[in-house]
Order: sequence, then structure tokens, then C-alpha cells
Amino acid sequence: MSLDEINKVDLVAKSPEGKIAFVAVDHRKWSEISNAYNKVLAKLASYKEYLDSNAFKKEYGNKEYEILLMTPEEPPEQIKGLLESLSAKWKKTA
Repeated sequence: MSLDEINKVDLVAKSPEGKIAFVAVDHRKWSEISNAYNKVLAKLASYKEYLDSNAFKKEYGNKEYEILLMTPEEPPEQIKGLLESLSAKWKKTA
């Protein structure tokens, strides 16, 4: 699993309350990921495209979801800013 595999969902988990988590995972340190900003953006955009699709609705209905990023160390400030921006932009409204 890595940010290089843009069109692959790394992990899907369901909370007891029914919320679905789609998790992008990378085992490498940020310093080892070339072009990390663009890879994170592309990977999460791919997840969001799926979450907006009929395939997601068919499999999960109208379940609440979240997109998470798991790495062995805290992301650099630039990546944190990207995650905050995407979170605000993609916030699901009821």
C-alpha cells in the first residue's frame, strides 16, 4: 500500500455506528516520497471520485464516510494544509 497506487483503496473500515472510513496508507517517511503533495492530492481525489459514484451508493447506500491518511510520521505542514483544505471542500452536507 502506498501513495503511488493512486487508483487503489488501501483500507476500508466500518465503525460500530456505521460510519465508513476510507484510509490511504503509506509506510514510508515523508522524506522518502518524491512529489508527495501531488501524490496525496491524486490519491485522495481518486477516493473522493469513488465516494461520489453510483458504485459507492450501490455498495454503501447513504452511509456517512470519512477519508483518512495514515503514515508512520506526522505529515509536513504543506500536506497538513492540503488535508485541511480538502476536508473543508469535501465536507458532506445533509
